[in-house]
Amino acid sequence: MKRKNSRTKIVALAAIFVLFCVWFVGSSPAVQEWMQYQAQKAYVIGIEAEQRNDVYGGFTPEETMALFIAALKKGDTELAVKYVDPESRDEARNLLVARMGGAKTIDAELIERLENAELSMYGELASFDVVTVDGSTSSLMMIKSSISKRWKLSEL
Repeated sequence: MKRKNSRTKIVALAAIFVLFCVWFVGSSPAVQEWMQYQAQKAYVIGIEAEQRNDVYGGFTPEETMALFIAALKKGDTELAVKYVDPESRDEARNLLVARMGGAKTIDAELIERLENAELSMYGELASFDVVTVDGSTSSLMMIKSSISKRWKLSEL
């Protein structure tokens, strides 16, 4: 009986020690920084892999804009948002769906405005200036992926 009690005490002390070690390691700033670094590294590796395998977008801003407009003309918002930078796709999808308002395609007036947009280049950045209904100018920005070498709309 005495042996069983001492064995139970040893197991209990070992369990407490293990829990303490787990708590100590988990609350250590160095461990937390390492875990955060690993999460960021995995995120970057995922983004780079996605960009390497990305077949959507043109090798020039004009080509990307033409592909984007062609998708809009077909009413294919899922294809259209593939020409948008991955970090901005959800917002772009929501804007396009709202603009369509239940219709099957984007209105012809917007398509015409996009087709007549003026391109400005800034190295690896591009801007298409679109004249709005009220006569002001709105810019569609594009960025060039350093990995896939494809141009993407960075925001709508």
